[in-house]
Amino acid sequence: SKEKCCIGRGLAALTVDKTKISEKLLFWVLKAKKEELNRQGTGSTFKAISKKSLEELLIPQIDIKEQEKDVEILEKIYMIIQNKHKELKLLTDLISARFVEMFGDPIRNTQNRPTTKLINVVKMQRGFDLPVQDRNQDGNIPVYGANGVLDSHNTARIHGGGVITGRSGTIGKVFYTEGDYWPLNTSLFSVDKHGNNVIYLAYLLQMFDLTRFVEGTGVPTLNRNMFHNRQIIDVPINEQ
Repeated sequence: SKEKCCIGRGLAALTVDKTKISEKLLFWVLKAKKEELNRQGTGSTFKAISKKSLEELLIPQIDIKEQEKDVEILEKIYMIIQNKHKELKLLTDLISARFVEMFGDPIRNTQNRPTTKLINVVKMQRGFDLPVQDRNQDGNIPVYGANGVLDSHNTARIHGGGVITGRSGTIGKVFYTEGDYWPLNTSLFSVDKHGNNVIYLAYLLQMFDLTRFVEGTGVPTLNRNMFHNRQIIDVPINEQ
């Protein structure tokens, strides 16, 4: 940033030697090394990266003139990705519209369907702790956090698929998997699906807007007890 600003305790300010690397290229290098830096982070609730980790981070040695070409290519790729994200957003909106067309709005029950307690449709439970240093990065089991898949492991905690949503941190997004997985303690996962289709459940919870049941101001948390007893549409499995 070229603007003057105050740096808080949770941030690190890097001074760039522009004779060796451009600020823009360093930005892309750091983005590419995000997972590597995350693995070096310590702490259970909020990971912290040490100054030493940043100082020892290896960056490519590229001629300064070549860097400009590389940055131009990276920025073009980034724009393509952003456009794809916009397309996916439009497709997500389309799916939401189709869901309402088929089943009605699950909050307002616009099709006057029979209802039941949400816990009778899907029972959610807090996930399990799995510190970064204990994960096997070479495993093929996805590790889910509040914002979706963030790592991998060689052991599954839950078998047979399920739905996952954020308990703290990012709240409101709902994910599903039809395979084995490990839900972290920052998430809530479906401990009992009652035989319902996981894809249907994921969109049902997404449309039900679980952010309405968030508690706390400092660190907002989604408490399953706040929505388990809420009434929700009861759709037969064959229709799902």
